[in-house]
Amino acid sequence: MAFGKRLPTVNADTTAAGTPSRTGSYGEAYVASLGADHGFFAQEGSMYIVQTTTPGTGIAGHAAPVQADLSTKPVLHLFNGGTLDIIPRWIKIRITTAGAGGTDTNLETWLETGAGASSRASAGTLVSPAINCLGGSSVPTSGAVVYIGAVVSTLTSAKRVGHVKVRSTIEIVEDTYTIVYGAPNGTLMGPVVATLNNYAVTMAACCVPPGSNFQVHHWGASHSGASSYDIQLCYTER
Repeated sequence: MAFGKRLPTVNADTTAAGTPSRTGSYGEAYVASLGADHGFFAQEGSMYIVQTTTPGTGIAGHAAPVQADLSTKPVLHLFNGGTLDIIPRWIKIRITTAGAGGTDTNLETWLETGAGASSRASAGTLVSPAINCLGGSSVPTSGAVVYIGAVVSTLTSAKRVGHVKVRSTIEIVEDTYTIVYGAPNGTLMGPVVATLNNYAVTMAACCVPPGSNFQVHHWGASHSGASSYDIQLCYTER
């Protein structure tokens, strides 16, 4: 009997009958636990990390992003240019340079399906290809095209799938905001020091089909300056 834990070739959705073909190293039936155990996704080679190019160094975003800029001025834009679905797991955003003049701090997630192109007009820093979380010399590659920074977007049918206010004030340097997609319970962590905060919040699980787009926005009312960001995005492709 052959054994294989790696993710096999994807099959299109169909009503045709089929039989499972994956087994574990000890001959047991290999059942995909698509829940909280992210180690499973790393083991099969379907989990990826994409991040700011230079560790610890931020990338500048848009100057003064406000609510009216939503779907046009994201801080992160992902286009699924592959053949598998992309499922965001979490994103961690650390502020390395804070904007000025804002009266609150908000995060939003947007999706657009059926775009058929990257829908990225200009600007931003290309940070893909992503890193596969499976060690080894021969691992699957991601179909995602990811930009961070002052990305100019041209989405035409975007849908907001999540919003959270993480501060009732302007962000400050070293604030860290983590969005966990699809977690059953979110955690809002308290201040690290009197003014510095580390927030973890939940947004709905979402899926980015091939040819579709995923965006994260950071904005505030009455902004007058640009922030810079050190970002990590974790997702799976299945």
